[in-house]
Amino acid sequence: MCAGASRRVFAGSNFRSTFPTTKGWCSPALPTNVYARFLFLDQPSQVYFPAEKDVDGSMSLVSEDDRLAVSRMFRLVFDAVKEVAPGLQVLITEHADINDAWYQAAVVERWRGGLKLVPEDWPTN
Repeated sequence: MCAGASRRVFAGSNFRSTFPTTKGWCSPALPTNVYARFLFLDQPSQVYFPAEKDVDGSMSLVSEDDRLAVSRMFRLVFDAVKEVAPGLQVLITEHADINDAWYQAAVVERWRGGLKLVPEDWPTN
């Protein structure tokens, strides 16, 4: 097991989890295949950005404190990935659309306006 400290991440006022810091994630004493090289996160901002406040991803209906919390959460993920690159890939499905260049540069696809992760005609097409 990698010996790494953990950093606290607060996701909403009632939920607290730990996110391992990247120091010590890939100990040279252990085979590299011991660790998953990707992390999938599904709507991590949901506690700050519930579906009823989603207007095309705009965070205009979300309080400034919640917008900052969402931005800090994603910045932490981006910084962790950058620190261990290319050893970790994070895939995130998200409704919130942060209007910052660093975030926008990482968006690969927007599933809105009929475009979906799994098309309605799949697997027939």
